[in-house]
Amino acid sequence: MLGIIAPIAVRLLQLRVLSRQCPDELARAVIPTDIVLVVAHLSGHPAKTMTVQQCWHGIARHGGYLGRKGDGPPGWKTLWLGWMYIQNVLQGMQLASLLSNQLDL
Repeated sequence: MLGIIAPIAVRLLQLRVLSRQCPDELARAVIPTDIVLVVAHLSGHPAKTMTVQQCWHGIARHGGYLGRKGDGPPGWKTLWLGWMYIQNVLQGMQLASLLSNQLDL
């Protein structure tokens, strides 16, 4: 189990560092394109101009982070839940694409 969870935790740590050190960098330059596309679509931001900070907060919002003015940074549980939600959406997209291709046969 740890072998599955550890790489995800490392990826979330990397994203946190990026969101703090270079928040205005384009997300698609450092985050996989499929994740940026899903987060952008769900949060209403254009994927081409989405920043690392916007993507980070978008992931957190899907885990329950409200992002109000007085709120601190998102917690790890919130980020984990958001990340798992985004992964489920990605898996659904891949399945839909696969099934769509099979129907064309």
